[in-house]
Amino acid sequence: MPHCAWAATTAAEAGLTVIFGGDTVSDTLEARWRISDQAIANAVADETVILHLGNGTYFGLDPIGARLWDALKAGDPPSSICAAVLEAYDVEPEQLNADLRALLEELRSNDLAEPA
Repeated sequence: MPHCAWAATTAAEAGLTVIFGGDTVSDTLEARWRISDQAIANAVADETVILHLGNGTYFGLDPIGARLWDALKAGDPPSSICAAVLEAYDVEPEQLNADLRALLEELRSNDLAEPA
């Protein structure tokens, strides 16, 4: 499974989440995510448009965001797209990791996806 390289000094900076009630630590990029039942998506060219059925809000994803959405729909962890994105785009692994984590947080905070 492809893994995005990253370096950080604290768990928060690394995007790590402690799962309470145990000693498991899970990286956001390695976790499986579930698409909300309130989200429907359509591909438009190389982008994806998402509609939140509950509040009627539309969200647009660029080509990298669309790759992430497709991975989440397939049940793959976000890290599964890293190798292809790093090969296709001029981006440093640390920046890609930060951008993917930020997008995942945006999806979560808008009730479009959540860790499974």
